[in-house]
Amino acid sequence: MENLGARVPKAGPRRFLFGQPISAHSLKSSRAGKNYLLKAIVAVGSGVLLALAFPKFELFYLVFVALVPLFLILRGERGLRAFGLGFITGFFYYLISLFWISNAMRNYSNLGFLPSVLVVLLLVCYLAALVGVFANMVSFCRINGASIVLVPMFWVTMELVKAKVISGFPWNDLYWTLYQQTRLIQVADILGGEGISFGIVLVNWLAFLMLAKALGGPVKLGYLRILAGLCLVFAFAWGYGSFRLASLQPPARTIKMAIIQPNIPQAMKLSGHFRGQILRVYEQLAEAPQLKGIKVAVLPEAAMCGAYNTSLTSQFWVKRTFSERGCTVLFGSLSRDDDRYMNSAFVVEPGGRTSRYDKVHLVPFGEYVPYPSLLSFVNALAGYEGSLTEGEDLHVLPLRDIKVGVPICYEIIFPEISREFVNDGADLICTLSNDAWFGRTSGPYQHFAAAVFRAVENRVPVLRCANSGVSGLIDATGIIRLRTPIFVRRTDVVDVPIGKNTSLFRKLGNLFAYLCFAGSIAVGIGNSYGVKLASSRYSVPRVSDSEV
Repeated sequence: MENLGARVPKAGPRRFLFGQPISAHSLKSSRAGKNYLLKAIVAVGSGVLLALAFPKFELFYLVFVALVPLFLILRGERGLRAFGLGFITGFFYYLISLFWISNAMRNYSNLGFLPSVLVVLLLVCYLAALVGVFANMVSFCRINGASIVLVPMFWVTMELVKAKVISGFPWNDLYWTLYQQTRLIQVADILGGEGISFGIVLVNWLAFLMLAKALGGPVKLGYLRILAGLCLVFAFAWGYGSFRLASLQPPARTIKMAIIQPNIPQAMKLSGHFRGQILRVYEQLAEAPQLKGIKVAVLPEAAMCGAYNTSLTSQFWVKRTFSERGCTVLFGSLSRDDDRYMNSAFVVEPGGRTSRYDKVHLVPFGEYVPYPSLLSFVNALAGYEGSLTEGEDLHVLPLRDIKVGVPICYEIIFPEISREFVNDGADLICTLSNDAWFGRTSGPYQHFAAAVFRAVENRVPVLRCANSGVSGLIDATGIIRLRTPIFVRRTDVVDVPIGKNTSLFRKLGNLFAYLCFAGSIAVGIGNSYGVKLASSRYSVPRVSDSEV
């Protein structure tokens, strides 16, 4: 029987969405959806700011605030929602700064525009997922003093994973943006480039704390402490940089070397019909007036057509063009041992003595296909005729009366490779490359930026010779002494300073990054244990049917 005496609430105004009445829950969900969409737009902006800080945009100062928008929108987010915002930031960060890879892939292989873009998008999604994991880790951080260490530590961990997983791809790490800020990057001779990335994220986090406190967020640190932290970071970097630059020993001597940038079009290099024409270009550059009396000349990666060690024509040409003039020449070429081909660097002395280094870290999908049993279809898709073979070990080459380490192309972005060369006795790092694959994109400029940090980390000069540029010379302080424009045919003579400075990074390597990784793992385990402990402590006991 109906309760007629029950009070019937007055009907309030009814709101409709797509013809259906809106409940309080659906209205709240709608607001949450709009809020997340706005946060996603802010995440895009954060990624764009990061990309603009890299070459060739060169807006390096943006890197000190680029992550602040991401940190702001992570407030109140957890799990997949936090991961999604980080993923969006990472996606636009890497899409803008690495889109040139599609151009390189089209030149490396028979891939068309759409397949190459798809491959780049897959790479970008993988890298963006790492930023998503970083964002998720940050979302669980309490805004307190410990977060000042934890948040930068999480970022360094992400960059280390990026450098080690599968073949490793440490391209466009945050510290690359500061390659022209000489004083600020000197700390790399202790902590490596990752120590600079740590400092950059720390500045972003402190700026976020300042802004969040101004907006009424639950920030326990006071304005003065946050501001003092910002000042200390820059004061330490600037102070140490000034001290280190003043304390380094001047070079004991200099060696005149010629850098030959031939600017050979890729179509000519890939065709077997232009060998004579290519060699004539080198001859003309080698006969430039400024090369008279030069005892050392450097040519780029893949300067010779075919395998040099099995080509009598190439060997005779080197003897006639350089050896008979009393000039030692360093150049890149393929080498062949039985059925194996290597990407190699050769040093040929006037007396005919020849030394060789075979590239150890090959470019995945460019010089070889990883996991060929699983990815055999890539050969047919990309049109590869075969893969190169990696070298057996890293070793220096004699160059007149010095020793030189020769990271070939891609190898210069890996700090441990240059470090091992220097620990093997290298007085000079001489990196050979062929960046014509990249076209007129930001790729060549980013590639050059990485070389600056190898000089600072190991306190040796770095000479770079690239087919189409950027070629140049960087001294042991990280100061750029020469930087050539791209797609220009030229010869430059440089005085390479040879010194006896050393660094803590040579002994410790990337220890700082590994400590950050270990710290992140420890925090993750501790957080997981804490969650389990809390859930077991406050869980509701189950009631059996018999007790009911």
